[in-house]
Amino acid sequence: MSMFGLDFAALVAAGFLATLGMTLAGYLLGAGGLTYFDLDLLLVSRIDPRQSAPGIGLVIHFLIGIGLAAFYILLWHPAGDTNLLSGMLYGVGLWAIAMVVVLPLAGRRVFAVDLGWRRSAALLASHLVYGAAIAGLYPLLSSA
Repeated sequence: MSMFGLDFAALVAAGFLATLGMTLAGYLLGAGGLTYFDLDLLLVSRIDPRQSAPGIGLVIHFLIGIGLAAFYILLWHPAGDTNLLSGMLYGVGLWAIAMVVVLPLAGRRVFAVDLGWRRSAALLASHLVYGAAIAGLYPLLSSA
């Protein structure tokens, strides 16, 4: 299905897979001793303080990931500039927004300084994976 000259199915698949890669990278960094970041808890804690719906934070994360993938693809793909560098720069931009807007809204300090530098570094690494994955996957999956 094509929308705005883009392959909608490829866009959703790239966004989902990039978010999956980002999430797995975060868990692997935790397993490697860098840090563990409970994304589900962070995202759901402001919506449901009792945390009575486990997993809803991850659902929200994947929906946001697909939406942000759409934004990247709408901006860069028509210009023919979906390369790994532009994707990784997009990931750095998203990380910066997460550090100065999203984390404070979730009750954390800017750049997660209250959680230690390892969390901020792990989040940067996972956002780099996300951006590179979108840039690499959409052209591969797209028929547009």
